[in-house]
Amino acid sequence: MENSDFKQLSGKLLPSMPFLSYLIFFLVPIALLGIFSLYAIHLEEGFRNSRAVMALEKELETILHETDSLTIFPKWFKRLNSEWFPKTVPTGPFFFEYYRFDSLGRPIIPQNLSTTQFDELSILWRILMGTRFERRRMTLISDRWLGSGFPLSQIIRHPEEAFYRATSNGRGLICIFREEPPTDKSGTMFLIDKEPSKHEIISSGMFKDLISKFSRPTLLMVKDSHGNEHSIKELEAEEDSGIPSTNSGRFLNLIFPR
Repeated sequence: MENSDFKQLSGKLLPSMPFLSYLIFFLVPIALLGIFSLYAIHLEEGFRNSRAVMALEKELETILHETDSLTIFPKWFKRLNSEWFPKTVPTGPFFFEYYRFDSLGRPIIPQNLSTTQFDELSILWRILMGTRFERRRMTLISDRWLGSGFPLSQIIRHPEEAFYRATSNGRGLICIFREEPPTDKSGTMFLIDKEPSKHEIISSGMFKDLISKFSRPTLLMVKDSHGNEHSIKELEAEEDSGIPSTNSGRFLNLIFPR
């Protein structure tokens, strides 16, 4: 190529050099900055989501503890016990039997007990109050109402706590409340024939005031023993949480063991 041809070609290329410089030193850095900014925003959003999920999972641990049968039913029964006699006994999984005893340990509520029920409940209640009977008689009554191997010594020392009892339907519950003074044998006894599942407890609106709420709107997905998924809408955020509803896209998955 001759020198004249080279100069002519160079003249055509030189005008594009400023544009190339503009592209390299201005547009490329801006593009890279935008890419890094989007990446940083993505990381920050992921970090916030991770923190939110961790916080919700911690709150879920609290809720699971509060809905444990041995935790929630003593609270519920204590409230009902203060009413002298519950206005209504719920049906379904939360049905319970309620017995009230006078100062001599005799059942006065309900009043339609058979003679056998009256006698057995009188003995059972006095056993739970710490009265000693002939061993065989104590074992017979205790096994019939509470199941074999029931920890009598524990419930005597710890009234107002719930204990598991064996029933024909599997595992039930008992909770007793004594009246003052200690020498008085009056009090109340609550019996549940079949322990409700945790799914039933959490789903029920009956215990709303006894269960904590999530700090933000949350959809809790639960799976029962049959593999069916349920969403529990009752567990909403605290009204004064101050967190907008745009955070309602949080999902927690929970599988109950039964």
